[in-house]
Amino acid sequence: MKSPQKIRSFYFIFFISTCIILLTTIFPIYSDVKTPPDRETSFPVTQTPSQIVLTMTETPKTSITIQWSTSPEVKECIVEWHKKSTQNNEQIIKTPANFISIIDPPLKNNPEIYRWFVTLKSLEPGTTYEYRIGNSSQDIWSHWYTFKTEPLQTQSFSFIYLGDAQNGFEEWGKLLKTSVEKCPDCSFILMAGDLVNRGNERDDWDAFFHYSDNVFAQYPIIPTIGNHEYKSNPLLPKMYLDYFVLPQNGPTNITNEFCYSLTYSNAQFIILNGNHNPEHQKPWLEQQLSESSSTWKFLLFHQPLYSSAPKRDNRHLKNAWLPLIDQYHVDMVFQGHDHSYWRTYPLKNDQKVSSPSEGTYYVISFSGTKAYEQQEKTDIIETAFTKIPTYQIITIETGTKNRLIYRSFDIEGNQKDEVIINKPALSKNLHRENNSIFSLAKDELFTYVF
Repeated sequence: MKSPQKIRSFYFIFFISTCIILLTTIFPIYSDVKTPPDRETSFPVTQTPSQIVLTMTETPKTSITIQWSTSPEVKECIVEWHKKSTQNNEQIIKTPANFISIIDPPLKNNPEIYRWFVTLKSLEPGTTYEYRIGNSSQDIWSHWYTFKTEPLQTQSFSFIYLGDAQNGFEEWGKLLKTSVEKCPDCSFILMAGDLVNRGNERDDWDAFFHYSDNVFAQYPIIPTIGNHEYKSNPLLPKMYLDYFVLPQNGPTNITNEFCYSLTYSNAQFIILNGNHNPEHQKPWLEQQLSESSSTWKFLLFHQPLYSSAPKRDNRHLKNAWLPLIDQYHVDMVFQGHDHSYWRTYPLKNDQKVSSPSEGTYYVISFSGTKAYEQQEKTDIIETAFTKIPTYQIITIETGTKNRLIYRSFDIEGNQKDEVIINKPALSKNLHRENNSIFSLAKDELFTYVF
């Protein structure tokens, strides 16, 4: 007869084995842990500020957030900044920064870095500023960079939209730099998730920032969370949340920065988390759309409602969000995940409609080197192609034209797609009378793994 101790040991081993099997079955992310666990970063962080990124605040006319990385030897950092002028005699303002520690123990080199952040406030609208980051006592400084605040009055503007980067960062970096050369006055850059391949391993982020070559130090990034941001941790995209400081105006029942929204000029941008339970985001999404008075409304999330790849439909997202998209007339939905290019006709209630004034365009693109095959093109798809990374430039023209111009380009600058939406009269918000206060459910994380 087996002893009680041996029986307990047997059941303990059985329990652990069962947990591992369940984790690797239910959460495939978890089974993808690299072996051996030791890694090296090819782009270690040093005392000189690097990985500099601008992110938007809820008040882009008068504030902006700057974040960057240093090695732990640096105990103090400041931002020196001033208005850019031809005389170069503007007073330099010095603003101290805070930091958090990002630790990745399996990294054999550079396992810990400091991630610094500061929000500059009381800025003037429509103004170009110069800034640099460093430590005055050690005389360690970054280069000088510039950014521009949102104009006070509604004006025409452009922005860039990129699908998944994920891997092939050297080629992706070339495409990113090509996009801002094509649109040097763009106001910001949307990224539709899967910025990196393994979101909780820092060497991937080091490569992402290295090959972005400080583009994001001058053009703010507006990111959303992809499924690969959860890699190595199926419950939380921790490094994504550590690297980016984002508006905290999302649903109160889920993690801060999973969702957020901002208004720029006459356009509203609503960012959702396609990995999280969509029903928990639905009341907040409806509140954002119903209260919006913006002429243009855009959604950004990772997993598409209309998938371009076989057997990758996301019906749980469509069931939750599509009725609101239709009801409040979102103009365009920016997505990623499927690593091809796929744009619908204007759609409403799953059907093609005759004009953009009646429905919504849904777009999928990718910007890295990983490409998927597409499913057979259906009658709701206007443009589709594979294995060509692209960037998209969207221009909002105000005034008498009052139109949107959407264009897609490959890395050589060849135009691959174009859409023009005209709105001859300014949109009026017809849904304010439907405003209500939503009771928010208790937070419960549901991570959908694809």
